[in-house]
Amino acid sequence: MLLTAPPEASNFPVQAFRVKQKKADQVTAFVRAIRASFYLSPSGIRRVVDVGSGMGTLTRELQHQLGLEVIGLDRDPLLVAGAKKMADKLGLSSRSLSFELCDVRHSGALVELLRPGDLVVGLHPCGSLGEDVVAAVKVAGAELRSQKPSLLMVSCCLHGKAWAPVANPRPACSQLGQELGLVLPREALEKANLWAPGSSGATLGSAFARLGLRRLLELRGEPCGPSPQAPSLRGLGRGDFQFLARQALERRGLPPPTASELAAAEQAAAVQLPVFRRLELLTPLVGDVVELAVSLDRAAALEESGYDSALGRLFQSSASPRNLAIYAG
Repeated sequence: MLLTAPPEASNFPVQAFRVKQKKADQVTAFVRAIRASFYLSPSGIRRVVDVGSGMGTLTRELQHQLGLEVIGLDRDPLLVAGAKKMADKLGLSSRSLSFELCDVRHSGALVELLRPGDLVVGLHPCGSLGEDVVAAVKVAGAELRSQKPSLLMVSCCLHGKAWAPVANPRPACSQLGQELGLVLPREALEKANLWAPGSSGATLGSAFARLGLRRLLELRGEPCGPSPQAPSLRGLGRGDFQFLARQALERRGLPPPTASELAAAEQAAAVQLPVFRRLELLTPLVGDVVELAVSLDRAAALEESGYDSALGRLFQSSASPRNLAIYAG
């Protein structure tokens, strides 16, 4: 089921909470969705559990707007401490707003904290965390039955992170997905990455540099593999292609590039860049399909456990291209 189109604007107090407009639009969308889909439902919700709350931007606004008890959970003790400090600074500390340390990657950690009538929310949980949240909601739902927790979640980084790895290929988490043979390789999941080629995060300069470095490393007998994201430019600093080339080789313990190697690498990048740019126009389309496949798989897993579920675009793509929400209750 596809729900209504996302709202256009935000009424979130951007300056007061010191967040970017894109983040404000995402937070406002969560508040509106909860009011429309859960808050006014016959069973209602008693508490909101924000998984991966970070510095607590979403957590604070949910408590402020809904007037419910809201708890923010994060695995990083520094972020938990920072969220508490920010709440104190803004004068929002109360019994209805709290932050706790919880690593949802550990089996049972989230389940132990869930109560009857909880609404679990997640704004861009990365990689395997999305699966961990779905699994916890399923277990808690089986235990609490008529007062099982609900879920509202928008995922991101479906290919995984170092601290939230996803198997390659990603197996289906639902029985239906397994029967259909839904298996997604990392190369496909990367297309749904927030900063994949073709998104607003990719620039012409970075594409040229990456293509040039690929050719330079091939000349040195250091192939990068099939991923269009390789080699990574992270940690190389800022500068022209010659600077990046020296940094990339130094990172691998190799001698600096020669003038002829640099010329060959830059020539190869210049030839390949127009083709690369045309092909990467397809990336957002593929990314949307991959995001939909993963979300449908997770929604199916919840339905197999007795939940009703729906999918919908929660906010505009200008706020984030990863905006597909799973509703379950």
